[in-house]
Amino acid sequence: MNHDDALLREQIVRVSRVDERGPIPEFLAKKDAEQAKQTCEGYRYALQRFLAFVGDNATVGDVTEATGHRFLRHLREEQLSENTITTYLRSMKAFTRWMHKKGWTERDRFADVKQPPFVRPKFDTLASTEKQAILTSLNPDTFLGARNLAILCLFLDTGVRREELVHLKEARVRLSEGYIEVYSQKTNDWRVIPLSSEAVAICQNYLKWRDRFMARPIRRRVDKADSNHRVKEARSRTSDTFFCTWLGGRLSVNSVGWMVRRLSAKLVEAGVSGRIHPHLFRHNFLTEKALDGENPSMVRRWAGHRKYEMTDYYFGLAEAKLAAIKPKQSTLAGLQILPKRRRSNQGKVTGRNAAKSDRQ
Repeated sequence: MNHDDALLREQIVRVSRVDERGPIPEFLAKKDAEQAKQTCEGYRYALQRFLAFVGDNATVGDVTEATGHRFLRHLREEQLSENTITTYLRSMKAFTRWMHKKGWTERDRFADVKQPPFVRPKFDTLASTEKQAILTSLNPDTFLGARNLAILCLFLDTGVRREELVHLKEARVRLSEGYIEVYSQKTNDWRVIPLSSEAVAICQNYLKWRDRFMARPIRRRVDKADSNHRVKEARSRTSDTFFCTWLGGRLSVNSVGWMVRRLSAKLVEAGVSGRIHPHLFRHNFLTEKALDGENPSMVRRWAGHRKYEMTDYYFGLAEAKLAAIKPKQSTLAGLQILPKRRRSNQGKVTGRNAAKSDRQ
């Protein structure tokens, strides 16, 4: 059956709602059900860009190989980075493969549209002076300062993703045992990550200031338009997550991102550090673990990578940095290889004999 005349996205306005149908809404509904939220947003944004390029009234028949090449040229004309272009095109190729599989098209029409290669970024690890500048820029003796300090320390000490950190359950933070349990939507799995004694102490400091802060009442406006009259109300935590807002609710992914961006701008202005972002701490954690000679299997578990290929990439960065990664223990450790030699006094010249021979 030929579907070339079907709209890619058709909106049907009803009395109480707006329904959507067509290949794009169907594809996004599938991704929403199967993929992590951030991954789905990537597909949605790529399809929105494509629809803006071909027009809102575009049909299945407009999805052709020629359109794919024109869309690729359009992205390059917008001066996007090669990796961004690759990400958009990869999402579009997944969409056209799905269209063929579901019978919307007779074949994968983007099969011959060449996807630019993805170039993994090269980056250096954070120096000790940079880490010191980042962490000492926050006041550990206030609720917000202690909270943000604990967030940065968990980023540095565990390499968790931003969405994993904001959803970290308090019941899964085992400070006395020295580890956290993290759930990843990407792998649909729990993983255990050890905590250093320094990170445990900083998290305990955050809990102390959080309890003090939540015990104090909040002064709310009686009316939103009236800034002169306020009423005191007790604060209460409404979230079961480890980190919370000043109102006691759950932190959002965007709020953590804004916190790091504000800190980054402050450090750049002071000239003490380059630009930082939440995922940089993850890069730093994994590269430093590779430099330390950690077991790649353990690093993969801590990172929550689905494939060894991603973990191996960080070990490759470490090799380029060190030329060779020293193992934690030599495979020759404990083996007696060279024969033990007896110490002989024959031919040994003592200090007294040497002085005597000099006098002669």
